[in-house]
Amino acid sequence: MRTIIGFDVSKATATLSVATEGKTVYDSTITLDAIGFNTLKAMVASYDQPEVVFEATGVYSRRLEKFLLDQGILYHILNPLVAKKRLDDGSRLRKNDIRDAQGLALTEFFKQPVAFKPRFIDPVYRELMDLSRYYDQQTEDLKREKNRLHRSIQLTFPNFDDEIDLSRRSGLAVLRLFPHPSRLRQGSFEAIKQKILELHLSGIGKGRADTLTRRLWQANAISYPAVDEQSLVIKQVQDQVDNVLRIMDGREETIVYMTMLAHQLPEYEILLSIPGIGDVRRFMTRAQINSYIGIDLVEIQSGDYTA
Repeated sequence: MRTIIGFDVSKATATLSVATEGKTVYDSTITLDAIGFNTLKAMVASYDQPEVVFEATGVYSRRLEKFLLDQGILYHILNPLVAKKRLDDGSRLRKNDIRDAQGLALTEFFKQPVAFKPRFIDPVYRELMDLSRYYDQQTEDLKREKNRLHRSIQLTFPNFDDEIDLSRRSGLAVLRLFPHPSRLRQGSFEAIKQKILELHLSGIGKGRADTLTRRLWQANAISYPAVDEQSLVIKQVQDQVDNVLRIMDGREETIVYMTMLAHQLPEYEILLSIPGIGDVRRFMTRAQINSYIGIDLVEIQSGDYTA
């Protein structure tokens, strides 16, 4: 006798429907916490090898999936589009959590005639997927913070970023030291150069420090700040520089950790050994790798025309 439990998963709860041989026999709701999962464990134990089906709902369904993995219960995760097609029977005016859970359970009988055998994901892949999303988030945060910084320096030291590259750590460190032209007027050329050297920045020797100082003087010569040297906006610029550097450090730590995890996977060395690709780290995004190896080809077909 085949038993399928359909779940409609939300933020803190999950509505479930138990179906046996194509008929609904029980409906209920559990909380997505230790108490709810203990209740579910007892219920599952009352059936003979039940199967579970539910729609992927991001981080919310991950808790349910972890419980099912720990308990060794067969489960089938549906792509949201697949789940929608299953449930879209033309009577969407009566949509609710119970009907959705029932629909998933009942449609599993004929959409998946034999028990679905999940392809369990190696925990390393799961961790890499989570870290990849985190890296994307850090990248977005970095972009936003740099935009804020750009707007702020238009008030405190316009033309600074015309002379000094703020995509480099050295440029950011110099900006933090001299967020307003008035700071340059407090010392001689050599004194400013010495202050830059005292930052002990990677790759900044006497020659590079001399170049940075000259560019600072050039920016100072044409800049007309919108705020004076006592403005709180100056502190704002320094705080924003600290935020940018902190996010940059965090991104580098994420990449280092992801690389360490990837070394455990057999395909890591294989990817690096493919002629023409070499070090995959030279690609900035996943899309660039896909485009390079040709697995995201675009197909355009109309009549006899195919491209």
